Amino acid sequence: MEHIITNSINNQNATKYYYPNSVFNPGDIYTFKESKLTYQAKPIQCRVEANGCHTCISHSTDNRGYFHLKREEKNMKVHRRVYELIHGPIPQGLFVLHKCHNSECCNPKHLKLGDHDDNMIDRHLAGRTACGSKHGKSKLTDDQVKEIWFLLASGKSCASIARIFAVNPKTITDIKNGKTWKQVTDPLRNRLIAA
Repeated sequence: MEHIITNSINNQNATKYYYPNSVFNPGDIYTFKESKLTYQAKPIQCRVEANGCHTCISHSTDNRGYFHLKREEKNMKVHRRVYELIHGPIPQGLFVLHKCHNSECCNPKHLKLGDHDDNMIDRHLAGRTACGSKHGKSKLTDDQVKEIWFLLASGKSCASIARIFAVNPKTITDIKNGKTWKQVTDPLRNRLIAA
């Protein structure tokens, strides 16, 4: 597949073809030209960043940091469209993942396919998994969990601690057994789990 890229920094009128080994410099801006682009559709423009990521400058982001566009009456993420342009159709059930963990990146070299599990692992590695006090349904804070460990270490029962914090006793038991709130570290936690 050939995709025309217009390099608008070095030479305003220069047009070259995109190949996987194309070299760009930070600050370069290029446009993916799609062969079946209707006159209403906005072409994808990207700016090359110093870190190697290519940031879309032609479309807006959603509240999660992904750029969106519309093709053939269908809303889609820009990085998915870029992947399709370079590599062909995305098999059903697969995700386009960012090797760089930057949701704004559209660099074809930073994109890869993966299944749901791969996507969840990538999300966790990038620090985008809401856990602990960052989770919307959390009833406890990190400091409260540390206080719970202190109370457990001093001999209080799970039921009595649950009443103090207005949570289910199972919540306290799961904290005690190291099933939840693993991301909060404290010396008391390690002693309680080892016991």
